[in-house]
Amino acid sequence: MIKFKFNPLPLLSLLVFLLMGFKTKQDIGQNRPLNGHISFIYHNTESPLLINYVIHPYGGSNSYEYSWKIKNQDAAPYNDIHNFQYTFNCNVEERPEVEIYCSIKDKVTGKTITTKLRHPIEYCNQNN
Repeated sequence: MIKFKFNPLPLLSLLVFLLMGFKTKQDIGQNRPLNGHISFIYHNTESPLLINYVIHPYGGSNSYEYSWKIKNQDAAPYNDIHNFQYTFNCNVEERPEVEIYCSIKDKVTGKTITTKLRHPIEYCNQNN
């Protein structure tokens, strides 16, 4: 006859784990404050310049909506699109600079933050 010896350690470990609770990736992300930054890339080097902006959000619930805005222009409605294209005409604009804003809205908590990027348009100075 085979005798089995009962080891309560695995059951005890499971019980402690369940009593302490466990966190999902989404729970862990919600402990980080909602934030983000904007990056950009030029699609061409002659005016008019096509610039693609991308928001890189983090924190919150990891479920976001975005609203883009160029300084002194109206903001776009919130949507799920994390990038924005802008055409900059070096011959029309007074200053070769862009100031762009992206509002990030957490779809779970409703919290919003706005991040800003201001940068010179290097190619305007080279082509004029």
